[in-house]
Amino acid sequence: MDAPVLAQQDILGSWHLVSVALTGPQASTQAAPFGGSPTGILHYLGDGRMAVIIQHSHRPAIAGGRKGGSEAEWAQAARSFTAYAGRYSVKPGVIIHHVELNSFPNEIGFAYSRMARLVQGCLVLETPPDLPAEQRAMGLVGRRLT
Repeated sequence: MDAPVLAQQDILGSWHLVSVALTGPQASTQAAPFGGSPTGILHYLGDGRMAVIIQHSHRPAIAGGRKGGSEAEWAQAARSFTAYAGRYSVKPGVIIHHVELNSFPNEIGFAYSRMARLVQGCLVLETPPDLPAEQRAMGLVGRRLT
């Protein structure tokens, strides 16, 4: 049975990413985010801080290491990875990520609102249905690390 996230203690800890999927009408017309089988982790700390890291599961190495590689390789590396961190707040059925750091600098200072529920021990986060047109509706599932 689905249970809405009710309080901070429901989400505390680290969650291994199980899946990320597009939802809504775009789901059938756009490629799956991060290659359809991404890897990642979500952390929710007791002091109200959080971090999310997600990457394509098959990211190619960059030739020459950190000081090498072409601009195209670095661009692909950036497109196949996302991370952000900041504070979070919890309301019944909703987690809000208050973004302070972001690999996509355009959204520093944003508040990402996610509908949240627990399903069979997994944390399910979904973008609200009333997103602005330029944002993609997505669902994310994480399983608590023990």
